[in-house]
Amino acid sequence: MDVFGYDHGLPDLDLPKNNDCDALGQNNNVQIDSPQQCSSDFYYSAPVPVTIPTFLRPVPSVLLENPMNLLYYHYFINYTANVLVTHQCPSNPFSTILPQLALKDDNLLRLLLAYAACHRARLLRHAEPKNRIATWVTPVFPSLRGALSGNEQISDSAFGSCVMLASLTQSYPLAFDLPISWQEHLSLARRLYGLRLSQDNIQRTSATFFFGRWFAYLDTFGSASSDTYQGAWYEWSRELKLAEDTPELQCLAGFTTKSLVLLSRTAELAKRCDYERRLHGEPSVHTITVSQQLRMNLELFTLEVNHTRYDCACSESSTSSTEVYRAVNAAITHASLIYLHRRVYMLPSESRLVQFSVNAILDAFNELKGYNAFDTPDIILPLFLAGCEARDPGKAVDVLQRLQSIENAGMGQVVRVKALLQECWDTNRDWTELKHNVLLG
Repeated sequence: MDVFGYDHGLPDLDLPKNNDCDALGQNNNVQIDSPQQCSSDFYYSAPVPVTIPTFLRPVPSVLLENPMNLLYYHYFINYTANVLVTHQCPSNPFSTILPQLALKDDNLLRLLLAYAACHRARLLRHAEPKNRIATWVTPVFPSLRGALSGNEQISDSAFGSCVMLASLTQSYPLAFDLPISWQEHLSLARRLYGLRLSQDNIQRTSATFFFGRWFAYLDTFGSASSDTYQGAWYEWSRELKLAEDTPELQCLAGFTTKSLVLLSRTAELAKRCDYERRLHGEPSVHTITVSQQLRMNLELFTLEVNHTRYDCACSESSTSSTEVYRAVNAAITHASLIYLHRRVYMLPSESRLVQFSVNAILDAFNELKGYNAFDTPDIILPLFLAGCEARDPGKAVDVLQRLQSIENAGMGQVVRVKALLQECWDTNRDWTELKHNVLLG
């Protein structure tokens, strides 16, 4: 495989200061051991050869003519794509489907490069190259407005660009000087998703399922994080059943569509209870009946998870993938139970039911040590809820250390999650009372 040069982990000084032409140096066998240039897992412990897989050839001129672009494209495939999924495998759509589509669509390529720039800066503890990121992201908005207002069919690339922009602004909110919140970006993606479902003769490809599942993930965690965003599980849960047998997508979220649906329904039910309490002083009989059925489904699913084998699409990882998926599914489901008990039933933190789920989440994460899933954003929501509800100070410290591990892997949103968790501890207030704009995922 051809080596185009080496990524030495040097900072991107941003436009116009950075010398893009010399971004790819040669391998001088000098290890990178500066504290400011060493990631938590030593990705940059030595210069990284920049290569492009054969299936992504020929390399387009937009990458070859700017070595910095080529560096970021390689970085996304080689590192960011692995951090975004729970379990690493050859069928990871972030390193296969998305880079292929990006070579054919300017907007997807711009957003992929912006994602890589944000993640690399966080990993190396450098400042984000905001001018460069703005140069990439700004042209995306007019095309998305055109997709919403036009009469043409919504393409995979148009919907995917919207989903990717929502993910980018959620994960790295401090890298953008935009007056638009992640809730608004996600609402835009939801509108495009609805338009896409209403179109006739949609050709469903692997990209269709990939972007649909990615949207479902963002939609669910957005709904669970914010009272101002309404989820769309009743749309995507039916649509994504079509993707259940698509092997390329089994590793995307790290948990089943059922887990995602249960969490999304729980978040929406909590919003309904809040509304009915403000209006009538208490939830309606119908809402209580729905909550009881949902609680039973959640409790049954926690038992089902313990006896289910979860296989990854790649044959060489059957044992480890089962353990990882089982742990992540359990953590997400117990996070839903905490959400239900605290926000729907208004049980106190000291409740036996709440503490049982806190312990179950922490036990699940103990099983993830040594796996890639330990540092992925999938586990932020369960960690946050367990940290807020834990009565044992030792467990709270353990949660903070785990969040720090995710931040060290380059996940920018964790900074604000940690600050919110610290606010809960310092003020002795429930997380259910805090109004915030933080994505917990």
